[in-house]
Amino acid sequence: MATPEEQAIQAVIDQIWDTYDDDKSGQLDKAETKKFVADTLGNLGSGDEFSDTAFDEVFGTFDKDGSGTVDKQEMVQFIKQLLGGAWKKWKC
Repeated sequence: MATPEEQAIQAVIDQIWDTYDDDKSGQLDKAETKKFVADTLGNLGSGDEFSDTAFDEVFGTFDKDGSGTVDKQEMVQFIKQLLGGAWKKWKC
């Protein structure tokens, strides 16, 4: 059974997919991921646009298997990585 923290992350992932998986493929392609990243940065107060090169680097941190898409498990890993120490504290 998932911990409350894992359930919270899964709820966030499900919301991301509901919002950004335009073709309902179950994966985010590069364009869908770019929209998610741009919206997230905008919400964090950074209005800067990503260059294609910068976005390719960011996309590589999501797309661990090099498939050209981001699946939910890759997004979970990315979010856990972003949370860093906070995630470790939750797991204790």
